[in-house]
Amino acid sequence: MLLKELLEQRNMKELFLMLEKRKFPVPGIESKSDVQKVRNAYFQRNELGEEYFLRHLDDFEAGNTILNEDLSKYSKKDQKVIREYEEDLLNTGRLLREARRRKGEWAGLIAASLLDPDAFRLFYLSLSSEPAAFLNQVCSGQIQPDVDGKWPLSVRREEKNIFLRCEETGYFTLIKIPPEKTEDEREKITSVIIADDLLPLIRECITPDLEQEQVLRSLLRKIVDFSVSYYEIVPFSLLHKLYAQYQEQYPLQYPEMSLSAFEERIGPEIERMSYDTFIYKGISYVANNVDPQVTDDATPEDNYCVDMIQYAKRLPYDYYIPDTAEIDEYDKWYYWPSREPFRKLRAFFEGFYLDEKSIEDMTSGMWNVLTADEVSRKSRYPMDLVDENVSERLSEAVMMLMSGQETEDILHENQQIVLSIRESAKQEFICLLAQCGDLANQPRLLGHTPRHLREMGYDTDADE
Repeated sequence: MLLKELLEQRNMKELFLMLEKRKFPVPGIESKSDVQKVRNAYFQRNELGEEYFLRHLDDFEAGNTILNEDLSKYSKKDQKVIREYEEDLLNTGRLLREARRRKGEWAGLIAASLLDPDAFRLFYLSLSSEPAAFLNQVCSGQIQPDVDGKWPLSVRREEKNIFLRCEETGYFTLIKIPPEKTEDEREKITSVIIADDLLPLIRECITPDLEQEQVLRSLLRKIVDFSVSYYEIVPFSLLHKLYAQYQEQYPLQYPEMSLSAFEERIGPEIERMSYDTFIYKGISYVANNVDPQVTDDATPEDNYCVDMIQYAKRLPYDYYIPDTAEIDEYDKWYYWPSREPFRKLRAFFEGFYLDEKSIEDMTSGMWNVLTADEVSRKSRYPMDLVDENVSERLSEAVMMLMSGQETEDILHENQQIVLSIRESAKQEFICLLAQCGDLANQPRLLGHTPRHLREMGYDTDADE
């Protein structure tokens, strides 16, 4: 099957996103305001989605909407409001119908761009190690398709989102087993369909030099993502230390680089990742979603970056450098599930007889809750203050990573859990949050856990 034909099997929202990402004009939709209307319809999570507008247009054409009725019973003001509202619905419906009519044109435009050799090389260089390794095996013949033309793919649970993001580009079409047909109620990826006209391009483009470049870029992105997520504001010298660990461990894969050479090499990668960079007092830093307009005379009072840098300098210990295994674990889970407090927290949630997905989501969700600004500060306060937010924290964790329903619905569905936390297991939960909070917050800025601080001879509250 050709790539255009595979893309035509995608839904309109997926194709729209591919066009939008490439900044292509949307065939059949000319004005910016109309493009925004279509976008809003595709992204509505309530009943006002694509199907609603199309059904409304069908109803109008069948004579079954309020506009088909006699509006004289309404005041002139109400008639105007009704007509404007209904015409807006109908106009959006017509745009969506035209988009569907042109679906093949959309798919053809996207397919042509994906099959450009330069575009594929950029895609390949942007991959993390797992999907790149899969394509390398396809290219070298280490794996072969089955009789239906599907390429077998074994995806670990923590790798699933990586491959789903690849599918969003249009290059991958994943074959999945729906959650209702799996033992642990998790969707599983079993194989990949590669378009007939894409396969020769893969074999042409993936050369040993390109493979080597991809391996290096993948590591640089991993280091930057980890550092910004974990440290928030990071000097380039720290990125270099993290890289040096990998280089020492895998000298054949990663070249040795001086700090200046490393800064020159990683700079473009950071720019491609859309992180902020700035220089303060002659030192280069990377940060995420902050005001990077930093000058040497900026003060902590008027600049967040300077405040964080000065705070770090006042602490009596240096940045904690996690080893490569810790970085790899954080890269997959965005927290450390192997660390003892989080293992205990998971066991605590298992006591509520939840399904596997809920247990995992709640455990990882607590890291996100604890690192949120307001809650994370409270986790370092005395336990009587933490006590006030126990049920709130759990509900936030559930809401954050489960079904995406409204807060009150989730609290209702998980009422027994919240009641149990409040009444019978509150103190245990508080202690676990305190232990996990030590891993998620200050001195998280510099990476140390209380154990590391004690080993260095510092009190665990040295940063307070």
